[in-house]
Amino acid sequence: MKWTDEAVEAIKTDEAKTLFDAFIGKLEEVDEVDLDFAKTIMKAIQKETGIKGKNLWFPVRAGLTGNVHGPELVNAFVIMGKEKMINRLNYVKENF
Repeated sequence: MKWTDEAVEAIKTDEAKTLFDAFIGKLEEVDEVDLDFAKTIMKAIQKETGIKGKNLWFPVRAGLTGNVHGPELVNAFVIMGKEKMINRLNYVKENF
């Protein structure tokens, strides 16, 4: 997968690793990613980390999709599923 320059910039922020760890932690609490989970995970991470706005959304989107812009993330979460998202975020944490 190729990450855009903007995406690489977003996943190299100080907050990105904190977000990825929080996101993975939430994923590990569920058996599968359904629509209800997908709709609430970002609000839960915002509450847990205190990170909000584009500082919350850009690193997560960039880590999962390789781009800071794109389709509705809720849909991407459901389509990608738990294992793929965990694997992708761990890969990004280790390689960027």
